[in-house]
Amino acid sequence: MKPKHLQPALLLLALLTTLSFITASCQKDATPTIPLVEDTFKNFSASSGLATNIKIDGANWLVEYVKLENQSQNLVDSSGQELTLSGQDTVYSANGWMSMAKSKDGATLFLSLKENFEQTPRTVHIGLVSNGQKDEIKITQRRANRYRIVDRKFTELEEFRKKYTSDHECAPLQLINSSSEMKSMPTEGIFKNVKHKSTFESSDYGAFDWMSIDQDSMVSMPELIVDGGNWWSPPVKYSEGLTQTFYLDENQSRTHLDVNPGRKLQLSGKMTYVERVCKYTFTIQNEESGHRFDVSGIWRQTLPLTPTLIIESNTPIVNIDTQANTD
Repeated sequence: MKPKHLQPALLLLALLTTLSFITASCQKDATPTIPLVEDTFKNFSASSGLATNIKIDGANWLVEYVKLENQSQNLVDSSGQELTLSGQDTVYSANGWMSMAKSKDGATLFLSLKENFEQTPRTVHIGLVSNGQKDEIKITQRRANRYRIVDRKFTELEEFRKKYTSDHECAPLQLINSSSEMKSMPTEGIFKNVKHKSTFESSDYGAFDWMSIDQDSMVSMPELIVDGGNWWSPPVKYSEGLTQTFYLDENQSRTHLDVNPGRKLQLSGKMTYVERVCKYTFTIQNEESGHRFDVSGIWRQTLPLTPTLIIESNTPIVNIDTQANTD
């Protein structure tokens, strides 16, 4: 019979032996960690949009999540569900700046990212899973210093061309000549509220964001041909929505009317306008990387063409001093 004081030592030895056996078994059964992507794609930066193919070293792999750095929620796809990839269909982020697809043999991830137009960098994390193995792709995109238009395409939608005459922007004007001599008096005030209108519309990603605040935003658009003549060809401001410029400022038109002495004229006016609608496609180039992308949309223009002056009344001034001369 063993002494009682040896029993605790034997129990401790047995426990240590058991733990060593369990640890050795776990290490033997553990699956070794194998990278799913090359180190090149573990963390890289870009100053433009990109389209790249990434080899995945794993069978039956899938994209488990896509998220932006410092954001707790995963990105969602175009249907509002979490953005993942498992099958052969191409998937898109909610606002269309990212797309992913698998190659037919399942060995490659096709990845496309559009330009980042924000002033702060955009860091994307893409989580991969394959048979219990996990890996992550990290991409940081920053805005380029400058973009510019390198090509333009236009198609006028002829069915929307319209020519009409209206007085809706014309103001009444009264001319009074209280002198004893004929006076040539300005009449352009009738058309002081008449405006040239230009409207750009586009739902494309980054359609207006590529242009920086300090960049010249004037762009050349198709000349306006009416009845065989060129009525307009200057550039317009490229910005989202409506831009208005005054007819008098653009045309620098100054018209005068001779008013007889002692007469009062009541004037009004009308303006003939042309409206047109064009589809446009601009090809934009990233000046740092050379990467090019297209933005398309609709441009609407309302152009004042020809003013018409109308004399409503021509009446004498009562009690006029014919000897006075106020010139």
